[in-house]
Amino acid sequence: MPPPMEERADRILSAASRAGVGPAEVRVERAQHSMLTVRGDEVETLSEDEGFGFGISVFVDGCEGFASASDFSDATIEEAVAAALEAARASRTARRHPFAPSMPTSRARFRTPVEVEPWAVPVDEQIALLVDANARALRHSKVILARSFVGWYRFERLYASSAGARIEQDLVETGAGLSVTAAADGIVEVRSYPTTMFTWRAAGYELVRELDLPGNVERTCAEAVRLLEAPLCPSGSSTVLLGPYMMMLQIHESIGHPLELDRVLGDEKGFAGASFATPDLLGRRYGSDLMNVVVDPTMGDALGSYGFDDEGTPAARRPVIRDGILVDYLSSRESAARLGRSSTASMRTVGWKHKPIVRMSNLSLLPGDSSLDDLVATTGEGLLIEHATAGSIDDNRLDFQFAAEVGYRIRDGRLTGELVRRPSYAGRTPEFWSSLDGLGDASTWRCGGTPSCGKGQPLQIAHVSHGSPVARFRGVRIGVHP
Repeated sequence: MPPPMEERADRILSAASRAGVGPAEVRVERAQHSMLTVRGDEVETLSEDEGFGFGISVFVDGCEGFASASDFSDATIEEAVAAALEAARASRTARRHPFAPSMPTSRARFRTPVEVEPWAVPVDEQIALLVDANARALRHSKVILARSFVGWYRFERLYASSAGARIEQDLVETGAGLSVTAAADGIVEVRSYPTTMFTWRAAGYELVRELDLPGNVERTCAEAVRLLEAPLCPSGSSTVLLGPYMMMLQIHESIGHPLELDRVLGDEKGFAGASFATPDLLGRRYGSDLMNVVVDPTMGDALGSYGFDDEGTPAARRPVIRDGILVDYLSSRESAARLGRSSTASMRTVGWKHKPIVRMSNLSLLPGDSSLDDLVATTGEGLLIEHATAGSIDDNRLDFQFAAEVGYRIRDGRLTGELVRRPSYAGRTPEFWSSLDGLGDASTWRCGGTPSCGKGQPLQIAHVSHGSPVARFRGVRIGVHP
């Protein structure tokens, strides 16, 4: 039986101490990932991956060096320590903001609550579920393609510091979904269930059973077929209601990334861009006074949930926008210290190979007090847009354009049942959020996660989540997404 993670971490820290390293922290991780996709009645992808290794960060004169390896032999550990030490010493020539962290001392454990371990569910059972869902979809005469998936991740992690911290985390994430493609007379439309991008949660296989893909095929196909006869989205200025699954992309791109403090301070400019939300905006207006946004890695089954970030900082719910005023950023120990603030426990790595960087976790817009019926009734003429499909935003996170699967007409203060195809909308972040004049209540609030948030150099793909109610914006430019 291989030695436990803590024993491996102790060996690495001991090697660092023998090499004369002062503060040091080690992350040992075993990662597993499974993905099953079925197209029609054929298995398209069936993959299982596993990795095991460690990363070590050392600090010299406030400068950090990082190295990683998948081999736990004494020789490899010593090589990794030497490489990290060399990187830290080299960083002294270019480091603009030396920072000597106070190493955490916590000893704790955190585990994702799981009812059904996804790795214990037979693959044949999963395939049968997806084949059944696809077969039901393909019974519709105009549905030409049905594709579905089930996937899961498991991350067993140990964080250990030279000050004595030992934090074990066992994180489990599961996702599932279905997409159907309908076509007629040269028109092709796609509808998805439960949505397009944000279909993952911190949960076990119970999520797959809860979603009930076969039981939701009929409604999904019916709307895909109806879209074939719907007009294209009109162009011009309109009042729009964005559904929660559309808002998730809006929050991600125009709040989440702009508030990552490493980006704000220019550290990510070369790869991921900068941010308009510079430190002089702190304490000033970001948008409408209806905006209340929190970062909360403790949100139960939300995908970006954890007990501690990858610097050993305890997770906690923190406001970042209060009544439309920017009050905090997503930050690490080092970036927060540069503004005289404390970390929001947002320093994350996607695996043992990578140095942690500032990332979103669970970033949510809190609900208001209006029912969906009330929002629609007070809208007059407009459009309800839902299920994000694509988007773009500039390097400073200002000018954006986002697209969705479907739009629903609002006339005379009611949803008419009319659909529009390929809706898109565009705006500029501060003006857009200032036009927010209505928020749905808790009954309209949904939370969803994506394991596909890219950032960093080299690229890291993080798993993040967003929650939102239905939200109404006035004077928004709408049009057709190609």
